[in-house]
Amino acid sequence: MSPLLKNVATITTLAATALLLIADSEPEVCSRSEEDVTFVVKENTCGEDGTLHLVVGQDSCRADVEVAPKLGLPASVTVPETGALWNGGWILNGEMEVAESPDGGSEPPSDGGAPSVRVFRSCESLPGVGGILRLECKDRRVSPGQAPEQVSQYPACSAVLTQQ
Repeated sequence: MSPLLKNVATITTLAATALLLIADSEPEVCSRSEEDVTFVVKENTCGEDGTLHLVVGQDSCRADVEVAPKLGLPASVTVPETGALWNGGWILNGEMEVAESPDGGSEPPSDGGAPSVRVFRSCESLPGVGGILRLECKDRRVSPGQAPEQVSQYPACSAVLTQQ
């Protein structure tokens, strides 16, 4: 077989495979109600107390987050496919600056305090007692050229959430 025919056969096979993969992949579908929930954040060892606002659309797999930086919580969220936000199961995540605490953990950066470091923070919302949620956060130090998954994580901070 000539090199030209081999190339044409290879391109045809790749194109057919790509079409099958596209046809076989389904869009992400979430069966959920539209929600607009505000939580009061207390006992926050990640930063100051305040409010956390989550909004998710009907059958949407994505949510919007409104949270002040002073709370020390990430401003991106991953929501489960089903279930109400006030039941927990969603995860706040993202990169942020924190100060290294004397015990080797992290605390919110402060003026004139410990030097700040860049971390990837992941905060899982866990059901608590009496309709209260608990955020358990873990940090991974972020270094240039390293993906957060390549760095070991350690417990960072926590907070208590009540629906407003």
